[in-house]
Amino acid sequence: MELRFEGCSDDTFGEYKSLNDDWDNCASGNPIQWIITAPNGDSLIVVGQYCPGVATGWLIGVARADEDDDKALPDWPIHFERGEREYSPALIIDAPDGCTMKHI
Repeated sequence: MELRFEGCSDDTFGEYKSLNDDWDNCASGNPIQWIITAPNGDSLIVVGQYCPGVATGWLIGVARADEDDDKALPDWPIHFERGEREYSPALIIDAPDGCTMKHI
């Protein structure tokens, strides 16, 4: 399952390919976070934040879902590419079929 995350405008960030869900933080500048969970329980946090300060566009990153869990990041292929909007990179995750996504 290919997941494609990117920002839209200065207030909406989400996944626009497989699960097709986004979140609008009303240009608050607060990060928008999603947890992606595979059927086997592996999970990953995806964070998008419209860049503060002199930078422009979206900052996108990933993190472990639970710092107390002794697992490393899931072994899912992840890469960046140019987004459909010139002010946002796109984060591409090749996640296992059956993953779920939830805004946190």
